[in-house]
Amino acid sequence: PVNHGVVDALITDQKGFLLCVKYADCIPLMVYDPVKGAVAGIHSGRTGTEKNIVNKTIERLCKEIGSKSRDLKVAIGPSICSDHYEVSEEIFRSFVKNVQIDQEYPFLDLIRVVLKQLSDSGVSSDNIVIYPQCTYEDENYYSYRRDGTTKRQISVIGLNNG
Repeated sequence: PVNHGVVDALITDQKGFLLCVKYADCIPLMVYDPVKGAVAGIHSGRTGTEKNIVNKTIERLCKEIGSKSRDLKVAIGPSICSDHYEVSEEIFRSFVKNVQIDQEYPFLDLIRVVLKQLSDSGVSSDNIVIYPQCTYEDENYYSYRRDGTTKRQISVIGLNNG
């Protein structure tokens, strides 16, 4: 299936398709189900994290593909660390209220929230790999907050035909 709109998550069990996640400071998650032969690409920025895009995507994988969360393997790509994700008091209060996970004002720790969401969805911590690079600190990555750039990294996942 092809979707030409802008979305924050895609899933497929079809071979030969590549799912791409474009991001600068947001969290890219690549999800693989080796049992059902399915993949998902998730873009979890502040809004998506606040709205629990991770859980919603895993629920869709389970409902539409028949995945079991215990089987899922997740790679979390480089993203901005909490040391550099400063927000206004209004945004901070809304975020904390909606995710119900304490944060240290004025900084948001999106990775911490995403890891909790994965755990709440039934994904084992043993099946999660985190790439610890901070896109703000590491000049090898594009960072909107550091540079104001519109350039982006792209993470890709798919199932091969072989």
